[in-house]
Amino acid sequence: MQLNLERFSILPDTNAEMRFWDERARFLVEVLSVPWTLSAEEVAQLRRDAEEEEERVVREKRKAEERRRRRSEREERDRRRIWRRWEREEKMREREAAVCREAGRRVQMRLEMRRNQKG
Repeated sequence: MQLNLERFSILPDTNAEMRFWDERARFLVEVLSVPWTLSAEEVAQLRRDAEEEEERVVREKRKAEERRRRRSEREERDRRRIWRRWEREEKMREREAAVCREAGRRVQMRLEMRRNQKG
């Protein structure tokens, strides 16, 4: 498919129309009729640019993957550290609970002894 755009405007006189036709003909000859080719240098430069872009994309993907890996490792270290801390605190809570149970048992025994002495 091809699109042909045309712009219309009213020209003030025939001199302006002649200038328009001259500019149009010059544009067709100087720009559109010249084959659009790239020199070997331009092709080589474009290839280098494309390769550099490809390498940049690969580097960015590697960096992103490295960041994800480091984040995962950091999260795993944090998880283990939190787990170890929780286990230490849990052991401390168990010891404190045992001390409290023992203290409660002693209090119960003293109360029993006092009840027995009164009764």
